[in-house]
Amino acid sequence: MAHGDQGSRSTRALDVRVLRFQNRLDIEEPAMLTRDLLTAGRMDDARAVFEAAIERDPGDADLLLTGGELFLERGDFVWAKRLLILAAKRSEGWASPWLALARALMATRDLDRAEAVLERCWELAPDAPETWALDERLSGESALERRMCTFLADPDQDDPAMLANALIAAERESDAMAVLDAGLAAYPDDVDALFVRARLHEVRGELAEARDDLARATGSDGSWATAWEALEDVCRRTGDHAAARQAESSAKHFRERNQKLADLDRAFLVGAADIITTDLATLCQTPSVANGFAPVPETATVKPSALPFEDDVAMGVPVDEDDLFPNYSQVHETLPPPAMASDTLNDDLMGLASATDDLDDFLEQMKPDTLVGHPAPTAAELRGLRGAESGRKPYVPPTPTQLRPSEAPNDDSSERVTVPLKKSSRRWAAG
Repeated sequence: MAHGDQGSRSTRALDVRVLRFQNRLDIEEPAMLTRDLLTAGRMDDARAVFEAAIERDPGDADLLLTGGELFLERGDFVWAKRLLILAAKRSEGWASPWLALARALMATRDLDRAEAVLERCWELAPDAPETWALDERLSGESALERRMCTFLADPDQDDPAMLANALIAAERESDAMAVLDAGLAAYPDDVDALFVRARLHEVRGELAEARDDLARATGSDGSWATAWEALEDVCRRTGDHAAARQAESSAKHFRERNQKLADLDRAFLVGAADIITTDLATLCQTPSVANGFAPVPETATVKPSALPFEDDVAMGVPVDEDDLFPNYSQVHETLPPPAMASDTLNDDLMGLASATDDLDDFLEQMKPDTLVGHPAPTAAELRGLRGAESGRKPYVPPTPTQLRPSEAPNDDSSERVTVPLKKSSRRWAAG
């Protein structure tokens, strides 16, 4: 009620102001009164006030601007442009008439002149929000105009339904209809174009044409539930309720079927994602025998052991001449271990001992010197330090490195031997 009372008071206030203006033209500011009436949607009263005031003062720039906006709102673009041009000439440094003139030129698709007028607006009001908004709108309108001209010249250059929707959004229904007609003339079974043209016919009240286009659309693609629903609306508006019920049944059927297909697609995608997630989680787990999977042994690439200087020689790095002659331990590092290891040797000794009747004779024959290739000494020969006095070196038990030469330390001071160098097998080191 409060808003209604306020509206009533505003209406009564405008009525009083109009009466006062009719009685005495100099009491009310005509440009302001015309603008207030225009804002209230009272086009006829606004025009009457404007015409009465412009006869008294035809050079009032503010009144000319208001009249131009009035005729622009009424759709009378010829008079709107005339009045706005006069207003711009009366006050060339005022940006408002130029901005309104740019809107009028854009409304009549005179984009080239609108661009020239907008350049003047940039000079007069470069920071005004309306200047920026008009510039953006003009850019869109120009691009849309070029796009429409290109399509009309060659319908294969664009999609008629999408272009028509853009034109409808720009309040260019006639151009949208021309685009749809041209597109369907080239491709009569374009379901999207048929649907958009049908909706445009429906807005215009052309229900018979809308029904024909929707019937063609559902005939070309019977699974489109939206087209069936639009056909149902048009049939109800024309009074054909039987056809409306059939269209409603078809729309419901295909809507449910499409929903089921969408659910299946969604379930398939979710299931595939779950499978991939499970597989990735399984791969990230450490395999165990308890789960039925034996641990996979790590296979490391065994690089053949090389002498310390071989890589340097293969890469052309200068090597000290002394390093070209490795010692005994360095040579044996590159060789496989001996066939008889220490544990194997002990096993063989125990096996021979069990097969010998006289253990003492066996031990006498297999004294430590025999293990290193020396003949067993006689019983009369002295051993140990006392044997050194007769010119024989004292017995020293063999070390593990002597039994397994590959474990010899690098600082072994044995006699150096000469071995041929092995060329690197790496392709980048060849040559």
